[in-house]
Amino acid sequence: MHILEYGYFKKSATGRRIVMTDKYRAIDIANYILWYAGEKGHEGLTALKLQKILYYVVTGYLKKTGEFLFNEKIGKWRYGPVIPSVYHTFKNKKYGLIKKPISNFIEVEGKFVADPFNPNNIDKDTQTIIENIVDRLIDCTAFELVEKTHKEPAWRDYKSLILESWDSPTYTKEELLAATD
Repeated sequence: MHILEYGYFKKSATGRRIVMTDKYRAIDIANYILWYAGEKGHEGLTALKLQKILYYVVTGYLKKTGEFLFNEKIGKWRYGPVIPSVYHTFKNKKYGLIKKPISNFIEVEGKFVADPFNPNNIDKDTQTIIENIVDRLIDCTAFELVEKTHKEPAWRDYKSLILESWDSPTYTKEELLAATD
């Protein structure tokens, strides 16, 4: 078993990673959101809008199931909640549209190979939760979603710390449960 920054994993007989402490990785859910938005006719999402929708998917899933969707911290950043691993994946897009899911890379026999996104890797119940939230939020602008997150006590009450610090605080389970999706 190996230790990652956001959890534990082991390799299966086929070389695929099996995450031990969480159901999905944040990038899996971000990819599903991008895929679903495309299926609904949207050209793509900005990284900022993707982060906010991803945040509300996390809070909605937690409220519905009582479980975390993935085992990654959500930071309280200047423009609201951010999952750092997803931010770093898409930060080169800046304000441009992310038009499709990205492939992940996995190690197989000592080499890294592309592992294309497959929406069927997300279970149907989780798909339904994601799709309901995306349907509600997809027509909001990125900055409308930023404003929405800034009105929540979990961000509003820490505003000065967030704006003055290089080391952002993270959301607690209680704060995620109190979010208004």
